[in-house]
Amino acid sequence: MGLIRKCLEMIPRLQAEEALQAVSVTALGTGSMQASDAREAKARLARAATGGRREKPRAATPDDLVAMGIGVRVVGQDGH
Repeated sequence: MGLIRKCLEMIPRLQAEEALQAVSVTALGTGSMQASDAREAKARLARAATGGRREKPRAATPDDLVAMGIGVRVVGQDGH
């Protein structure tokens, strides 16, 4: 019961956080932010989107592409 109460208490805070993010994204998208603030906002969004990871994603291998349903044909150096 305590867990449900705590979750319900968090809903207004989460809604407020989402509203502030929407304001920030709108300001960023309309160009009404100063350049330094825009860079910071973009960096925050990028960190949020990647879960804080900074590493570059690895390149897909032919096996990865096939697993996604993308046809792959390996061509030798002679073009065949």
